[in-house]
Amino acid sequence: MASNETSRKVRLKVSPEVARIVAADASGELRMEAARGVLPLNARDLVTVLLVFCHGQAPEVKAQAQQTLRRLPAAVLLPVLETGELPLRFLGALARLRPDDDSLVRFLLKAGALSEATLIELAGHGCGKVLNVLAEAALLGRPALRQAMARNPQADQALRALLDGETEASPAAPDAPPRLSCTLPRSAP
Repeated sequence: MASNETSRKVRLKVSPEVARIVAADASGELRMEAARGVLPLNARDLVTVLLVFCHGQAPEVKAQAQQTLRRLPAAVLLPVLETGELPLRFLGALARLRPDDDSLVRFLLKAGALSEATLIELAGHGCGKVLNVLAEAALLGRPALRQAMARNPQADQALRALLDGETEASPAAPDAPPRLSCTLPRSAP
C-alpha cells in the first residue's frame, strides 16, 4: 500500500512562497486564505497552490480551492498552464472543475492532459462550445464519446446531425471556429 501511495505523489519545483503555504506545518488560516485566492501571490504561484490543494487531504481547503479555480478568469489560468511547468496529472482535474470553459478544454486536449473518462464526462455534460471543441478535435470516432454527446441536452442540431451521420455540420455563427466537416458512419447499436 505504501508503494501505491508513493506512486501517486508528484514532485513540483515551487517558489519559496508556495512551499511555505503548502508545507505540512502551515496554519489552517494561511491555507484557507490561499485557497480563497486572497493572498498576494503571482498567477503562477496562485494556480500552483490551488492545484496542490485540490489534490490534498483537507476537505475544507480542497473545496475552497476548487471553488476558486472555478471562478478564476481564463486570462489568469491559461498563461500559467501554457508554461508547461505543471504536471499533466494536475491539469486534467481542471476540465472537470470547469466543464464549460472551451478555451481550457482546447488547451488541455492539445496538451494530452485529458483521460478517456474526463473526455466522456465533458461530452456528456459540457456546454455546446465544449462539444464543438471535442468535435473539432476529431474525437467523434470514439463510440463512448459519440454516445455521451448524443445524450447531452446541450448538443445543437448541427452536432446531432453529425452524430447521426445525416449531414455535414456547419458553423453555428460566422465567427465560430470551423466544425468537423465529414460524415461519420453510424455506430452499431
